[in-house]
Amino acid sequence: MKRLLQSPWPLTLGLLVPLQVVLMWVQWQGWTKSVLARGVMELWVHGPQPALAWVPFIHPPGYSLFMNGVDWSSGVVGIDPAAHVLVHGWLCRIALVVLVAWAMDRWTGPRTAMLAAALVAFSPNALRPFEHYPLATVLGTIALIAIVEFAREGSDRSKWIAVGAVLVAVELHLSNWFVIGGAMATIFFVMSERRRDAAIASTAMIGVFMLTTIPGLWRVLGQGMGNTDEHTAGVTSIEWTNPWLLGAAALVLLPPMVMKAKEAAALAAGIGLFSAVTVALQYKQIADGQPYPYSLHYFELVDPAMAICAAWGLFLIGSREGKAWPIVATAAGSALVLSQAHLLLQGQQFVFLNKFWFYAIIWPFGGS
Repeated sequence: MKRLLQSPWPLTLGLLVPLQVVLMWVQWQGWTKSVLARGVMELWVHGPQPALAWVPFIHPPGYSLFMNGVDWSSGVVGIDPAAHVLVHGWLCRIALVVLVAWAMDRWTGPRTAMLAAALVAFSPNALRPFEHYPLATVLGTIALIAIVEFAREGSDRSKWIAVGAVLVAVELHLSNWFVIGGAMATIFFVMSERRRDAAIASTAMIGVFMLTTIPGLWRVLGQGMGNTDEHTAGVTSIEWTNPWLLGAAALVLLPPMVMKAKEAAALAAGIGLFSAVTVALQYKQIADGQPYPYSLHYFELVDPAMAICAAWGLFLIGSREGKAWPIVATAAGSALVLSQAHLLLQGQQFVFLNKFWFYAIIWPFGGS
């Protein structure tokens, strides 16, 4: 057993990745049998877009590339674009599980890596892969990993890799800016040894991105706000995100934790800014504020970052002096994973026309 805990890969590749494949297969079977609640899934809503254009309300050029790419490739292989998005979403989830395991093993060790990967693998946000969100989450997570690497290493190489990763992420989904901006600002203020390079990197991130905004961004801003549905005005939600996971991610913002893991605190601060801005956009109806389970997917973008921060915080708690702290951290981590798994199973009742369809399909003796 101890040997299994010396590396995150037996659990990640032997259990967590196969779990994603099974869940993808279950949803694919639900799709082919027409027992998925397609109105809730919202796999393919907006369709093809003007090529390389800023698309209202505010979608960068990468959005049109993705949407048109899905439309074209679906025609080539002869499947519904919605089915294409369904499979694409789960493949992105597999990539996220592996990415998070790799990053946390590099930063904190194998046990924390397994916890973070499990939190991602059981995330209820995986239930509804909506258009470009799964890929935007992968690219945003890569950008945040690059930012943490920059904060830890501080080399010119890590700095420019972070700039490039951020550009790719925000070109697909603009909301990635909120968590990236919060993380970079925190690095600037709490890591004096990185302040100059953080300022250079942030300026480069914004400057290179702004080159893509002329005249597209100004044109869509001139067209006014997005959704203004009075029926959902003032309604806010954290969508399909586990509130316990969001709370656990804040552990690294506690003063003793900040001094031990400033990079993790930067991620958590980015999540905090992202959450505040997203809820405010919902409340003002600049973004859709529909109630659960009919809500947007914004928090999916920071779901892996929340898993990383939660696992990092519990790692720091478990590293404290005293025999009780590792037990507390292990119990809290197990409870978080169980909470994620519970919400993942609970969410099946919304994405299937009847929750029993999920169990009927996944049950190996259920036949066809």
